[in-house]
Amino acid sequence: MSALPKAVYAPPPVGMRDCIMPEAQRHRDRVQQLITHFNARGYDFVITPLFEPASLFESMHTGHKGMQTRELLRFVDPESGEVVVLRPDITPQITRLISSHLRNRPKPWRLCYEGEVIRRQRHRARRQRQVNQVGFECIGIDDHKEDLQAIMTVVQGCTHLGLDDYCIDIGHVGVANTLLENIRDEAIHQACTAALSNKDRHALEHALRNSALPQSQRDELCALTQLHGDTRILDEARQCLAPQHHSALDELQHVVDTLEQHHLSQRLYIDLAELRGQRYYTGISFALLAPGPGQPIGTGGRYQTSITTNESLPAVGFAFDMHHLEWALRTADQSRPL
Repeated sequence: MSALPKAVYAPPPVGMRDCIMPEAQRHRDRVQQLITHFNARGYDFVITPLFEPASLFESMHTGHKGMQTRELLRFVDPESGEVVVLRPDITPQITRLISSHLRNRPKPWRLCYEGEVIRRQRHRARRQRQVNQVGFECIGIDDHKEDLQAIMTVVQGCTHLGLDDYCIDIGHVGVANTLLENIRDEAIHQACTAALSNKDRHALEHALRNSALPQSQRDELCALTQLHGDTRILDEARQCLAPQHHSALDELQHVVDTLEQHHLSQRLYIDLAELRGQRYYTGISFALLAPGPGQPIGTGGRYQTSITTNESLPAVGFAFDMHHLEWALRTADQSRPL
């Protein structure tokens, strides 16, 4: 009787992961819970392909949620000879799907999805290239009630999964974008963006030294580094910022007031300097934070998209990063008393 071959350890490629029992079963159950919840909220489930023509993402991903085209993993499709891309995000595919199959259906389109996305590592902090996303999109309705509905859909999703230790980090990119768009020098723009994201007033003042911004706008940008905290920050913001920014603050205030009516005051964190996806989102943006992963367990917000070459449509969406979500759930389980 011949001996069994010696076992060989073969890890997955760098940045990819295996998932085995019992984690794999828990993962599948949680995905199904979220999809069922999104269905109940009016979102139809769709499935999109693993790769697309590079042109789809190269045109739609400039600044998309902070991603750059250099992060796309390209290869040549041996069947067509066309350059294609492993999808780095599912949102552009949802727009293409609507354009291809659902254009004749009445607006809005409410769709949800689940799948793996692949991204090149941008820096050492991003170790995973494989991200499992579960999310939803509402496209074609210009009603800020949809911002609120998106947040409530996420909150109720957390309830379904048993996650009760989380914070909603919410802001409005319109304030910072209006000020930053007056900075024409790309190097200064990037330095200011980095300083704002880090809440580093000193670095921001240094970056602004060679800009042509009037002093009043410099003061407003610097004020943003301090405008984060509980909901009282919105009152302070009205004192620090010019009236032209008050419409954005009013939008945010309306959403915050309604969330407070749903007894979510203690979960809200207002951050007017948060620039996550600032070249993609156009209004209210939000992230879900929880102990454990040290990064958002999901992000979303309002944006503009197109299903035809001459029509721009309002949209709002959100995607859970399932790896980070499951990390947060494990952390919550470990912290619960026996």
